[in-house]
Amino acid sequence: IRPAGLVGVRNELKLSDKVLASLPEEFQGTNLESLDTTLPPSVKWLQPGEYVGGVYEGCQEEVGPNNSMLYNFDARGKKFSIWGTTTLDRVFASGQIEKGDMLLITYIGDIETDNQPCKMFDIKKAAAKKA
Repeated sequence: IRPAGLVGVRNELKLSDKVLASLPEEFQGTNLESLDTTLPPSVKWLQPGEYVGGVYEGCQEEVGPNNSMLYNFDARGKKFSIWGTTTLDRVFASGQIEKGDMLLITYIGDIETDNQPCKMFDIKKAAAKKA
């Protein structure tokens, strides 16, 4: 088994000075705050046995063109996300997982269905540490 790869999306594009100069008056000047539009890196599952682990921070619903779930994690200060699948969505919706849970998610392969392959996962939750 090995760690799964992450695919990052960064917004390195900037508005040109010409575009900035043509903005409406209320958006001219130095009091503009640029908001972060980057996405955290997301997991790209390639081979059975790949895994990721971290603290579950919550999810976003209806993201992207397929209106998918996006599950957000923190692994020692490094943020990453996992796109929802039928099997992951069912487990997260079941109430077995809460924000703050430490999870290890391992891709175990695909099962063929009538429509498209269904990605299968093994999900382990670390026992809460006693104070």
